[in-house]
Amino acid sequence: NQEDGVDEADLVKTDGYHIYMVDGSGLHVFDVPQFGQLEAGPIFPIEGYPTELLLDSENDRAVVFSLVYTDQLPDAHPLKENLGVSEALGYYRTYLVSKMTILNIANPSEPSLVQELFVEGHYQTARRIDSSVRVVANASLFIPGLDDYWNYFYDQNGNPVDKDEALAKAKARIQAATLADMI
Repeated sequence: NQEDGVDEADLVKTDGYHIYMVDGSGLHVFDVPQFGQLEAGPIFPIEGYPTELLLDSENDRAVVFSLVYTDQLPDAHPLKENLGVSEALGYYRTYLVSKMTILNIANPSEPSLVQELFVEGHYQTARRIDSSVRVVANASLFIPGLDDYWNYFYDQNGNPVDKDEALAKAKARIQAATLADMI
């Protein structure tokens, strides 16, 4: 760590007795019975594409961060309806969500699910101070009429139009947008 008391998320973490690692198949737990020895333990499946994890061994918790593409969510997934598909454009208002899977690791050979949290946007990084986790994510929302502003810069034949005219049209559309357009 670069800062005392601040733990940074990473691909591999250890509590001194176990090694926790994330890859495309989930969270892997390895026992370290003696220095230099590893014994493969369980693989806890994680939805989406796991990227990093944080450990809080004092509270028997691990948080796995993963990216879940909205078009790969099963039809019955509770987020599917809330993310909404634009009928006009045929895509979701965001192309992915970041998922935080919180696991109880009191028994490292059998991690158990505590909670799942989703945030719109692309997970960037996370830090843990004591039992508090701070997450950085960024997102571009696809909002019909706002996210297709590039259309203002070309006529219907694909020819460039006057830049000032295009900017004025885009600015007018953005200023006319309501909160309902964005949620």
